[in-house]
Amino acid sequence: MKTELIIDGLNTFIRHFSTNPLMSLYNQPCGAIAGTIGTIYRGVEKYKPDVVTIVWEGGGSSRRRAIYPDYKQGRRPLNLNRNYNEYMEDVNEKDNWEWQLRTLIKILPMMKIGQIYVEDAEADDAIAYLCKWKNKEDVKIIVSTDHDYFQLVNDKTMIWAPRKRLDLYKLNDVVEEFKVHPNNMATVRSFIGDKSDNIQGIGGVQYKKMTRFCPDFKDEKFISVDETIDIIKEHYANPIKFYTYAKRPAKVLEVINCDINLIKRNFQLINLESPQLSATQIDSLNYQHDQPRRMAPKLELMKFMMDQGINNINVDQTGIMLNNTLLTIK
Repeated sequence: MKTELIIDGLNTFIRHFSTNPLMSLYNQPCGAIAGTIGTIYRGVEKYKPDVVTIVWEGGGSSRRRAIYPDYKQGRRPLNLNRNYNEYMEDVNEKDNWEWQLRTLIKILPMMKIGQIYVEDAEADDAIAYLCKWKNKEDVKIIVSTDHDYFQLVNDKTMIWAPRKRLDLYKLNDVVEEFKVHPNNMATVRSFIGDKSDNIQGIGGVQYKKMTRFCPDFKDEKFISVDETIDIIKEHYANPIKFYTYAKRPAKVLEVINCDINLIKRNFQLINLESPQLSATQIDSLNYQHDQPRRMAPKLELMKFMMDQGINNINVDQTGIMLNNTLLTIK
């Protein structure tokens, strides 16, 4: 049994691109490169995985867009921190984004890191497949701040969400913090929605309100959207028995009278129980995941970094630690 650190590539890249103002020798921001490598270093140092895999967005899911054409449309531009804005005044943000991403993608295989890019697919589905179907007995640690991944947590899958309250989310931690079992996370989030993906939910409804309506969400048994509506109707019909909910009848009625088709559509968009991947996409994913992983010679890696003007990342120390910790796959 192995332990695999699975990194949501774009989620990690964006976090560091928008906050890390590190500059290269050629006066180009390189914080996304440094930050992503730093995240990998800390993850390997903390959890001692045997394998590290970074999964990139493959251009989005055509299957989800077929369900909802406006899925992930109208996303707000990145909010760069004030220090970063000072450095970006004379820099083309789009060109810098592409350079950092392209450079990082070249560096990672030289550091024994596997990469996956499945065309016309989302990282969510690829990561869900890795956790649920690929080497199912292995331990997986997902690195992301995206709440969608909480539905994947079980006795073999955990989440390291940098900057969150807990260092590592295990099954009991998810239930304790959200009062929702991972098996019911997709149902609950179908009512809440997801603004970052342009998925409209019911205004003002969050985890706390949903678990007041239905405390059984914390249990392992799956509760569907239809069952949730029935439970809320029962609460509203019995205000004496369920006095907590009678205090906010307007909000209860808003949930009862919501567009059930919209909530069911949301469930299709959010649910990762069955990854939306074709057989061809799964073959591509498996092929990429099983490619050889070796550490490049130290001088080759350092020369590439210097050619890019990135001399402020301790690749020597990082390389030694990764090489000593991660398995060599031939």
